Amino acid sequence: MWNEGIAMAQTAYALDEAVKRGDTARVDELAGLLSRQVRDEVSSQAEQGGWYEEYDRATNLDERVSEALRDPAHDRQLQRLRREAGWRLPDMAEALGIPLSQYKSYEKGELPIPPDVAQSIAKRLGASGPAAPDSRDYQAKETFCNIRWMRDDIVTAIEHACGVELDRNGTDADEVESIIDRVIDEVSRGLHEQSIVEGWDIIDTLMPDDAIERVKAVAERDAARAEARTNVIKALDEAGWRVHGNDAGDMFTLTHRNPHTDREFCVVLDMRGRDMADPQAWSEAAQLAIADDSVLWRGGLRKDEMNYVKADIDRFKAEVRRHLPDIIGHAVDAPSSPSDGEHVRDWYMRAFPDDELGAQIAPSLTFDDALTAVPRGGGFYDVLGVGDSVVRERVFEELAERNSLTYEDVYEAWLDGKPVPGHGLLDTVYGHDVYDEIASGKGAKGISLNGEAAASRQAANQLANAMKRNDAPVHDEEIR
Repeated sequence: MWNEGIAMAQTAYALDEAVKRGDTARVDELAGLLSRQVRDEVSSQAEQGGWYEEYDRATNLDERVSEALRDPAHDRQLQRLRREAGWRLPDMAEALGIPLSQYKSYEKGELPIPPDVAQSIAKRLGASGPAAPDSRDYQAKETFCNIRWMRDDIVTAIEHACGVELDRNGTDADEVESIIDRVIDEVSRGLHEQSIVEGWDIIDTLMPDDAIERVKAVAERDAARAEARTNVIKALDEAGWRVHGNDAGDMFTLTHRNPHTDREFCVVLDMRGRDMADPQAWSEAAQLAIADDSVLWRGGLRKDEMNYVKADIDRFKAEVRRHLPDIIGHAVDAPSSPSDGEHVRDWYMRAFPDDELGAQIAPSLTFDDALTAVPRGGGFYDVLGVGDSVVRERVFEELAERNSLTYEDVYEAWLDGKPVPGHGLLDTVYGHDVYDEIASGKGAKGISLNGEAAASRQAANQLANAMKRNDAPVHDEEIR
């Protein structure tokens, strides 16, 4: 049993993979193999356990019923099984709750048997297992009419009517199959009543309008997915990223090379299970791509010196990777998150239209840049472009709001010349040159305004001016 169980498990895993790939031929092959393995093992167990006769009787009936429901008219097998089970034709139709003429058409093979009706018939014939394919298993119902019109023929007719191509294995496969079912429901009786020569005209004539509208919606979504994918790849390429896609086109490996160190970094943009027509789905995938603190890298100068490599990694995170959501969001016109790349001046002039100082804010300053500049103390005013404490306070409040901080977090980082909580190492935030300057700064001698600055705008301005004169931030130990 051990070896047989392992073999069945291996077949089942292989079958799952074939289903995921949409490899129909392989699915059929592996399903048949798994079915034989299970039957052989259960038969062996039945023989060893002394219940083989019961097993043989039950399985043979199940197989006969299943075969009869797949091809009722062949050798009148469904009719024979009904009679063997003691059912009269009118009684079976009444038990199923359908017209007698409809059940007759089932037995003659003139109409396809719906899955729910097939299950009811199987139960009344005494079958113990599933007698018909699941309603989502369209493969077993490819032939829906006794003159051998196929589901693919309906697809061709729909494509002709709508002027688009349908993909039965794509993202909207279930919707496409549902549309095919809708058309079959509408045209199948007409096809039975007319000759095969007139069949195409019948399908065109009876094509339901709602099916055409649904096909157009599917085509529009497919076009939107293709356009979004193309735009994202183009935008990443223009930003210096190399894009390596998988066969399915839903997982992208992005690489970026630092031209100074010749080191290559890697990020995975995973769109599996996401709708590429949805801009928000791209934004979510981009945010996940930059959320991981670890970074894959290879090659580059001084790769054995981990401090040097770490500095390179930190620069990649702070200066390159963090812009991915912006790049992708703009490519698919996704709404930016509040703290992405919005410019401080644009926000300020909208929020405070009556403050003339808003126009003096540096036009290229983004909120990310402003957050980075907070620990520069008095130098923040130079970055901001406005030496006014009211403007600074308003910007600090907005920075706190956009980054889930308190005003005190931002204010104290500015006052103490330290990074804003949760926003990286000093060398990542400042770069080595600025960090060295901060580390060696003497601060503003003789000034003790820490307590007063919190309560007095005048004191805050005075403190800022003192910082600017000394051109160095004030440290904790110098103002306490």
